[in-house]
Amino acid sequence: MKEIEVKVLDIDKAAVIGKLEKMGCQLVKDEAQVNTIYDFPDLRLLKKKGYARIREVRDHL
Repeated sequence: MKEIEVKVLDIDKAAVIGKLEKMGCQLVKDEAQVNTIYDFPDLRLLKKKGYARIREVRDHL
């Protein structure tokens, strides 16, 4: 599976869900994610807009 990740700010969540449902989409999975972020003490990764991440996904299905 290929993952595409986007960040969308300042949205009306209810409106987006309504539009998706109007197009025939339905909720197929609800999940919680916990991200643990790592960097060096001098923050060299964050200074370059990067970091090392461990993501845990907790399914709710």
